[in-house]
Amino acid sequence: MESSGGLGNLLERGGTGFKILLVPIAVFGFMAGGFAPAALASLADVSHKKKRGMTMGLYSFVISAAMTVGPILSGAVIDRWGGPGVLAFMTSIAMLMLALVLVQWWDRRRSAWEEGGGGGKGGGKGGKDEHGAAGVPGHGEEPPD
Repeated sequence: MESSGGLGNLLERGGTGFKILLVPIAVFGFMAGGFAPAALASLADVSHKKKRGMTMGLYSFVISAAMTVGPILSGAVIDRWGGPGVLAFMTSIAMLMLALVLVQWWDRRRSAWEEGGGGGKGGGKGGKDEHGAAGVPGHGEEPPD
C-alpha cells in the first residue's frame, strides 16, 4: 500500500496509538495558545478606543460560535459526503474567506485613495507616513468612529 506521507505515513509504519499523535497535538496547542492574544492585540490596534470592548466581545462570540457549530457541521458533512466532502467543504470556505478579505482590502485601498487625492506622498490620509504605511489604522492614525 502506498502512503501519501505525513501522518498517514507515521500511522502506517506501526504507530497506531495515541502516543504518535502527542507531538503534533502539543505543537498545535502551543501555536493555538498564542493566537488569541495576538488576535486581540491586533483588534485593539485597529479599533476605536470607545469600541474596543465591543470588538473584543464580538471576537470572543465568533470564536465560541465556531467551536460550537464547527464539529456539528463537519460531522454532518462527513456523514453525507465522507472525507473528500470535508476537503471540498473546507476548500470552499477558505476560498470564500479569501474573497471576503480581498474585497475588504480593496475597499480600504479605494477609500484611502479617494480621501487622499491619489495617494501621493504628503497628501492627506492617502499618503504614506514616515514608516511607509499608507494611511491605514494602526499606523499612526486613529481609526474613525
